Amino acid sequence: MNTAQKHRALQLLGILPGLALISFTPWSDAASVDNTFTYQGRLADNGVSATGAYDLRFRLFNDASAGAQVGPTLAVAPLSVSNGLFTAQLDFGSGVFDGTAYWLEIAARTNGSV
Repeated sequence: MNTAQKHRALQLLGILPGLALISFTPWSDAASVDNTFTYQGRLADNGVSATGAYDLRFRLFNDASAGAQVGPTLAVAPLSVSNGLFTAQLDFGSGVFDGTAYWLEIAARTNGSV
């Protein structure tokens, strides 16, 4: 190896540790996870497919019958229901969905009723 080749090899060796540092540096602007999901359902009012504006309430529980509520209560009002079908965007917040099974309670009433 001549002197020029040795000099070039030393230059490359000086650059490689810097490249390793760059390639293993974690991203500081990591994308945040969006907890919003779409729920689609069918609503009947007295056995007939509902149509109109409804107020819906969504709650998560950790057991089907005697569970404790997990996360906030979400109110979606008014929600348009057409031929019994509706779509709602729900977000129970970060940290709720950790692999645990939950039960979703949905309550509905005609918009503005008590």
